[in-house]
Amino acid sequence: PACEYIDGRIIQKVSPKLRHSVLQTRIPAEINRRTARRKIGMAFVELRCTFAGRSIVPDVCYFRWDRIQFDEQGEPIDDVFLPPDFAVEVLSPDQSEPVTATKLRFAITHGVKLGWLVNPYARTVKVFRPGKPVRVCRGTAVLNAGQLVAGFCCTVDELFGWLRIA
Repeated sequence: PACEYIDGRIIQKVSPKLRHSVLQTRIPAEINRRTARRKIGMAFVELRCTFAGRSIVPDVCYFRWDRIQFDEQGEPIDDVFLPPDFAVEVLSPDQSEPVTATKLRFAITHGVKLGWLVNPYARTVKVFRPGKPVRVCRGTAVLNAGQLVAGFCCTVDELFGWLRIA
């Protein structure tokens, strides 16, 4: 698993399990289906983002197209030194929800505009936004990334429905 640099320490992320991996694959696929071809933005899996003295590796992060840096050949520059617009963390069974929530709060404080903490075991999504209290969503609650991610939205039930791969 990836390592992150937080508060002067290198911390290895928890090894992901299958539910984690399915959601980590499906969320960016759903976002990119709506945004990448139209060059609105793009979602990435496990991209190291270094900003505000930390290096974090969200499970999924999204950048608006105008914030993705390209080289002379039109290829993306590997190192990212800015916060994503949208960050998603998907919990695995051995992962601490409070520690992961603290990481998202830090990211929101330093430029991330939207964060989701997805818990496939409790079937909840905690939504983080600057200047607003954390919102816990379940069932038919709508998760709306709004204009930030080209109108991408789904219900919590729909998001967890993506786990049905059989």
